Amino acid sequence: MKGLKALFAVGLLVTCFSAIASADSLIGVSSLGALNANDSYNWAQKGPDGTTLGSSFGATSGLGYNGTVGLAGPDSIIAVQCPAVSCSWTGNFNAGDSLIWTSNGNGGANGPMSLAFGTGVFAAGAYIQEDTPGPFTARITAYNGNTALGSYSVTSDNDGNVVFVGLIDSNGSMTKVVFDLTNCSGFDCNTKDFAIDSVNTNTVPEPSSMVLLASGLVGIGRTIRRRK
Repeated sequence: MKGLKALFAVGLLVTCFSAIASADSLIGVSSLGALNANDSYNWAQKGPDGTTLGSSFGATSGLGYNGTVGLAGPDSIIAVQCPAVSCSWTGNFNAGDSLIWTSNGNGGANGPMSLAFGTGVFAAGAYIQEDTPGPFTARITAYNGNTALGSYSVTSDNDGNVVFVGLIDSNGSMTKVVFDLTNCSGFDCNTKDFAIDSVNTNTVPEPSSMVLLASGLVGIGRTIRRRK
């Protein structure tokens, strides 16, 4: 009977912990540091500057997690930020960074860009920039399966310099993120035409959540021992 009570108590704590976590809302962040990332999907893995991409393709994170990138159509390219030996993007990402440029080379573009994860993540975000000079607003939307969890937007300065847009989810329930531009004001700009740097992720829960769970389990253990 004592064993059953112990199992019930542990189950009750886990249930309460889940309820607390599910009540948490998504947190939007506008800097890589605030994301607390521990992994990333670097686009250099898809090839050198000018590599043509399909509308859907796989990618692997630095820690070995698999993901699937989705675009509205084929013929977007890998673009390297200039200056570099071979480069095609003249914005202001870090020099030499490999980007996905959503332009299709035929006067159109393939944004938005999605990244579906093989397992839920606790955070995701990326640096992004519109193709033409001028202000723009970038957005990230998080999904669990086909259910939208929420979104967060960041507006650039008047020159259209690179911005970072990210979301933190304490539940670790984000299985897909979508990056797009909601507006732009530069001459002949196109909200579907942008470049995006590596997608940074966090694949482990926030330390505070783990401390809460561990503390509760320790407390239950002490209570059980007292009742023996």
